[in-house]
Amino acid sequence: MMPPGFFSPTDWKVSSSRKILVDLRLIHLVLFALEIFGVYKMETLIVFKIDKEFLGLDIKKVREVTEIPELVVVPRSPDFLIGLVNVRGEIVPVLSLKRRFGLKSDEESNMLLVVEDSGRVAGLRVDALIGTKKIDETKINRNSDLVSTKRERDFFLGVYETNENPILVLDLAKILSESKSGHQ
Repeated sequence: MMPPGFFSPTDWKVSSSRKILVDLRLIHLVLFALEIFGVYKMETLIVFKIDKEFLGLDIKKVREVTEIPELVVVPRSPDFLIGLVNVRGEIVPVLSLKRRFGLKSDEESNMLLVVEDSGRVAGLRVDALIGTKKIDETKINRNSDLVSTKRERDFFLGVYETNENPILVLDLAKILSESKSGHQ
């Protein structure tokens, strides 16, 4: 007897679309089992663009995506700290990842990722939100040539290669700790 929600192989003859559904359920079940036993580790990234680069961040660290509300500039702050905003009654520092990574661009977007890591909250200004992507965490290349300098390497966990574009996976803890200390 098959568990509820599963179909026996004889059910596959009913229709090809139902077979695809069964195949997907089986694939998800196998991946879930592999993840439980530590063979395969799934993570969902929120993928966004900064300049021409695709970046990813663990979606569990993202509180919300919103437009940047009225920004209050902080005098004598580091260049990458573009100001403070009020998000649902909480004062949140807004960081420009473009400036943080030394990218110069005339265009500044109004899109804000409100993120949290270890009790620290910040807003990250991003150029465009691409979507989400489920990845196998073990496939993140931590020694990629795409992250070339030591300074850049500090801000990224590594690179996840895709058929379309490589995704630079951010180390949010490092970005927030470096931003708090004001190092450039």
